[in-house]
Amino acid sequence: MPSELFDDAEFERFTRGIRKLWNIDLSSYGQRQLHRRLRGMMSRGHAETLDEFLVYLSNNPAESELLKDRFTINVSEFFRDAHLFAKLEKMLGPGGECAGARKVWSAGCSYGAEPYTLAMILSDTGRGSDCQLYATDIDQGVLERARAGIFTERDIRNVSEQRRQRYFKANDDGTLTISSQLRPRVLFAKLDLLAPGGKQPMNCDLILCRNVIIYFTDEAKAGVQQMLVRSLRPGGVLLIGATERVPDASDLGLQSMGPFFYKKVA
Repeated sequence: MPSELFDDAEFERFTRGIRKLWNIDLSSYGQRQLHRRLRGMMSRGHAETLDEFLVYLSNNPAESELLKDRFTINVSEFFRDAHLFAKLEKMLGPGGECAGARKVWSAGCSYGAEPYTLAMILSDTGRGSDCQLYATDIDQGVLERARAGIFTERDIRNVSEQRRQRYFKANDDGTLTISSQLRPRVLFAKLDLLAPGGKQPMNCDLILCRNVIIYFTDEAKAGVQQMLVRSLRPGGVLLIGATERVPDASDLGLQSMGPFFYKKVA
C-alpha cells in the first residue's frame, strides 16, 4: 500500500507554489491530514502528481479559488453552536462577565455570519453603537462577501423569527440582506493569524476564534493562541470552537470559565 505522504521534494515545490498562488503557508497545517486532503483534491484536476496539480490550479483560477476556500475552512452560519451563543448572550447582558465589553474581535470570521451574530446580540442588549466590532479573515473573497451582507436561508436557520424580521430584508432571489443598521458596526479586514504582523486588534474585551485552527500543527496552534492572549486585555474573554481546547491554558495566563470559554488572568 503506497504511503499517503508525498515525496518531500515534490511537496516542497508544491508548498512554494501555493504560497505564491494563495499566500498560504501549508507547512503550518497538520501534514498527514493535509496530504490526505490534497490527494482527494487532485482527482478534480485529473492530476497524478503535485506538480501537475499546481499547474492545473495555476491555469484554472475559479477552481483554484474553490479549493482555496476548502483550505481556509469557510464554513459558518449564524449562531453556530447555539448553546455557546446562548451563554455568550447572557455574558454580554446586564450583570454578565462581558457586560462592559467595548472591543470585540471575530478572528477567522469567514463570510460574516459570526460577527453579524455578535452585532445582533450587542444591539439587542442596547449596546451595539458603543462597541468596536472587528472581523478578520485571510481570504479577501469571503471578506468582500461579508461586507455585502447577503446570506441564504441555510445561513440563518438558527436565527429567531423576531430577529429575522428585525435584522434581515428578503430579496427576490431568495437570499437575505443584513440590516443596514448592523452592517456599519462591523469593521472587516484581511489578517493572517499565522503571520499577523502586529495588525491584530489589541486590548480586546472579547475574542472569538472558533473552528479556525483545528487543522494547524500543534506548534502553529500554540502560536495563534499566544497571539490571541496577547490581544486580550486583563479580564478579557476568549471563546474557542466546540471541538477545540487550549492545552496548558494556565501557562498562557488563561482561566477556564467552563467549556470553550477562557478569561485572561489580571
